[in-house]
Amino acid sequence: MIRIILYFLLSAFIISCSNEPQGRIVGRYKDISLSQSALLSMMPKDYALADSADIANSIITQWIEAEWMKEISKDASWTPENELQIEQYKLALQFQNWKDQWVTEKLDTSVKSEEILLLRNQIGDTLNSITSSELKDMILQARRNSCFPIIKHRSLKEGKRRG
Repeated sequence: MIRIILYFLLSAFIISCSNEPQGRIVGRYKDISLSQSALLSMMPKDYALADSADIANSIITQWIEAEWMKEISKDASWTPENELQIEQYKLALQFQNWKDQWVTEKLDTSVKSEEILLLRNQIGDTLNSITSSELKDMILQARRNSCFPIIKHRSLKEGKRRG
């Protein structure tokens, strides 16, 4: 009996999905649909196949929450303080994107084996349990951290010049 009910529900779902013009629907919030192709475009570029269902479920959940928030907030009136916060947040996001792009373009990600050996010698035997790839990540993180004060200093100088 349960198999018949499950088969019926699955058949109804497949039929309803095949009638959609944009392809298979994987998520729905009221009258708004999330197609499989849109979901695939939101998936990260490199993910393990074993994690794909969890990642997809997380993306669908976030999409539904975003649609709900859009609906709830569409009638909200913004105060001048809200507008200022939104503008500041937008600028912070743009600056963060610029920093990420700058680091990606300027940061040398090749770590020489001599650098790894030097770090091992400086810190001592406690690092013997850490792999070379973990050390490489540590060195790259240190380089990134040393880049950001330069970025901050440059952006402050430009800000002062612009007024």
